[in-house]
Amino acid sequence: MVKGHMLEGLDEVEWSELDGCYRSAADAPHLLRAMTSTDPPVARAAQQELFDNIYHQGTIYQATPAVVPFFAQIARSPSAQNRVLVVLDLGALARGESYLVVHADFHEKRGEPMDEHRLQQEVRWVHEIREAVARECPELINEAERADWAFGTAVAYVAIAVCPEEGRRLVPRLDHLSLGEIQPSRRGALALAGFLLGDRETSLLDDVERAMTGRYDAEEYGRVLEALRTGGQTELEWMADNLLEALVSRGLFEEPSSG
Repeated sequence: MVKGHMLEGLDEVEWSELDGCYRSAADAPHLLRAMTSTDPPVARAAQQELFDNIYHQGTIYQATPAVVPFFAQIARSPSAQNRVLVVLDLGALARGESYLVVHADFHEKRGEPMDEHRLQQEVRWVHEIREAVARECPELINEAERADWAFGTAVAYVAIAVCPEEGRRLVPRLDHLSLGEIQPSRRGALALAGFLLGDRETSLLDDVERAMTGRYDAEEYGRVLEALRTGGQTELEWMADNLLEALVSRGLFEEPSSG
């Protein structure tokens, strides 16, 4: 199941000592190995089970930083099943936040004091995760420069979060891939990825707008596109990240257009 040196160092981590959202990460080695299965449903089920324990509603946990290098190893392997989804997971982890920061208002309303020690730990985990994902960026970008639209846009989603300067290397590849792509979601993903990585040609956003035609959330994301066109409302930029992830995911599962 594990090929070559994939998952190198897996057994050197004290997984049972690391906490996740629901339980310890003791099952992480089993699930990571299952993610290298040649059976896509098996690989995907293991990925989802592990991801749900290290990332929940935008928050990260003690075990999360330790998982990043192994997700990256799997993502870099062309033979890995669901590797685009693994890259998207890395992008989500890079955007993760401390549980206490995210839920501070909730605990304040209940009159619960902030656990400062726990907060410092969680903030440290957030930094560790972002640094870990950033370390993986150069090799992921190298792989994306010879990969398809899905891997390229997924890596762009990661790069936008932690290494945007280096991510600009992807823009020519994204432009090239868009020339032969007719599927609206895929063209939209390629265009938005290029735009967010620094190719500020607003005509790219026309492809994104076409990809949103008929979508229930078209009006909401229309405000985001208008903000990107005008350079205003920077508080909406995080929604552009969400839109990119949605377009990549949609493009993966849509049936190809016939003409």
